[in-house]
Amino acid sequence: MRFSSIQAINKKRSLLQLLFLILIFFSCNNVTKKAENKVTQLTGDTIHLPQKAEIIYKDSLYSKKLLAPSKPKLIISTFLWGECHSCIADLNKWEEFYEYTLNNEEINLLFFLYISDLEIFKKNSYTKKIHKYPLILDYENKYLLNNNLSTDKKMYQTFLLDSNNKVILVGNPIYSEKLMELYKEEINKRLD
Repeated sequence: MRFSSIQAINKKRSLLQLLFLILIFFSCNNVTKKAENKVTQLTGDTIHLPQKAEIIYKDSLYSKKLLAPSKPKLIISTFLWGECHSCIADLNKWEEFYEYTLNNEEINLLFFLYISDLEIFKKNSYTKKIHKYPLILDYENKYLLNNNLSTDKKMYQTFLLDSNNKVILVGNPIYSEKLMELYKEEINKRLD
């Protein structure tokens, strides 16, 4: 009798596990569809970039035009939350793209940094490791607000744009090898 009750418990457990897996499958499928819809919705949209901004670069503060008079063919634009230490630490993952853009006038890499107070940011987050990147200061969160972007979805805050600021690719390539390869392929195709 004892053996059959253990079998019954195991069958119930197996059934519950199966139901749980089915539930996960359908919820993941739903999340994937939402992500695909968001990417489709953003692709082809225009991202509004400010024409002037304050930029902090190598401990100096500049106020200048963002884009040079001769527009680049491609722009990678991304948003960073200045009070998020892991977001700031992620800047080092952009090293490869940053080095590439330094040597290529046809592509710009723009880091929009939302901070409420520059002095607090410099004191708490601005390290020598990241001061080599020019950071476009966004005190009013205009990058996200002007483009109707979500404040809590990092994946939808980075774009590969054409010369008219139209979205070619959506997503942050530093978080996905597949997306990194897609960015590289698209950049090479459009710059050849």
